[in-house]
Amino acid sequence: MSRESKEDTDLLPSPSSPGLSKYFSHRWTISVPSHPSLRFFRATPSHFDVWIPIVTNPENRKMLPDTRDKVWDEAAVAEWKAAAEARYTEANTKFNKLEVLIELDGRVAGYGNIVTIREDAASVGLVLERTARGRGVGKLAMAVLIQLGFAFGLQLEPGTMKANGPMRGVMASLGVAEEEELVVIPGRGVVAEVVYRVRRERWREVEMRVVFDEEGGFVEAKR
Repeated sequence: MSRESKEDTDLLPSPSSPGLSKYFSHRWTISVPSHPSLRFFRATPSHFDVWIPIVTNPENRKMLPDTRDKVWDEAAVAEWKAAAEARYTEANTKFNKLEVLIELDGRVAGYGNIVTIREDAASVGLVLERTARGRGVGKLAMAVLIQLGFAFGLQLEPGTMKANGPMRGVMASLGVAEEEELVVIPGRGVVAEVVYRVRRERWREVEMRVVFDEEGGFVEAKR
């Protein structure tokens, strides 16, 4: 089975909802009381200096079919920056993608995203540096992203390639069954061979706290 997906529908069912739209208009942090060394916040162009090294790290791209063999020269980095800034600007009005940086022990160690694939559904992506792997960070980070997606009223359908053992392990540890399905995005090709349909009624919630800065602005980050 296969399906074509897209990434241009609105993320929030009701963008006018002040509680949800604040994720795009204000700076915020998410913490998990059980893991005080972890922090999550929105990725913005102001974070390029800590974000780009993770994006361009060959070790992190092995399971990303559309960028696995990409040569990250100066032109490619400039192109990525322009695209990321465009996504950020568009998301502030269309609410169609939320990109999140993951901080571990005071340093950015990965990033994730929630991206619309249909009007009522979104995919969830996660990339972690080697230093953050094997410590339960992946499982908790994915749980936080999924729970955030549920807060937006979305169905969550993460997907990955069959060769991505770590991602498949994370989803198995969360108790989510995988289904074989090819996901194709125009211009990018096959981006997933297995899909996970996360059921809200079966989800075991993780305690997390969201703090908004009412003055807006950006969260500082270190790598």
